[in-house]
Amino acid sequence: MFSFLSKSFIFSILISFMTLFNFAFAASQSASSQIINLANNTSNQSLYVVGVNANIAVWNPILLQLSDYGYLGGWSLKMVAFDNVGTLWSVGFNGDVGKWNGKSWDGQGYMGGWTLKSIAFDKNGTLWGVGAHSNVGKWNGKSWDDQGYMGGAFINMIAFDQNGTPWCVGVNGNIGKWNGTSWDDQGHMGGWYVKMIAFDNAGSLWTVGVGSNVGKWNGRSWDDQGFIGTWHLNWITWAN
Repeated sequence: MFSFLSKSFIFSILISFMTLFNFAFAASQSASSQIINLANNTSNQSLYVVGVNANIAVWNPILLQLSDYGYLGGWSLKMVAFDNVGTLWSVGFNGDVGKWNGKSWDGQGYMGGWTLKSIAFDKNGTLWGVGAHSNVGKWNGKSWDDQGYMGGAFINMIAFDQNGTPWCVGVNGNIGKWNGTSWDDQGHMGGWYVKMIAFDNAGSLWTVGVGSNVGKWNGRSWDDQGFIGTWHLNWITWAN
């Protein structure tokens, strides 16, 4: 009996080792194809993050860790966003715009002559931008229709909830919700000063705090998710 158990135990260890080896080998071999197909990884659980070092990663809900894609396409990034058809866009560290083609960024340059802080897509697929001077633009296909300082506010970014309502983060880390003519100031929700906000596919509100940690709004306060994958973050977004 002892001999049989020993052999079974040893055999199970060998199988486990071979499985882990094959998994690691497959992961290393598929790394380049994963990066090429980055924008096609549109599971509802696909969370994309930009770290404080301007690199990008994708949360793996199976392994419960971030897959680091480094400086994707050789770009240092401020932020990323998905359009309504699932294509990944970015604002580079210099304020120019890129559109991911599956292998590299198709540089859109300084669209409309604007240096940007961030971009966002509304529910109709229209592109919006926040300029370096905190003014807001709506892309008409050729240039920005300048909305000026919407509601008289100086903002860093804009996001759209599931109803299509714009929200923003002000330069002081506070949050605003558009009422049709001005921003209803939500203040520093939950006592947090924030870098940005995002809505997931279920409509839940998330944020990255100025401490680079992540929070999920529970209706009254932020459920602190800490440093996702131990990363200090500047931006989060979900694939459509």
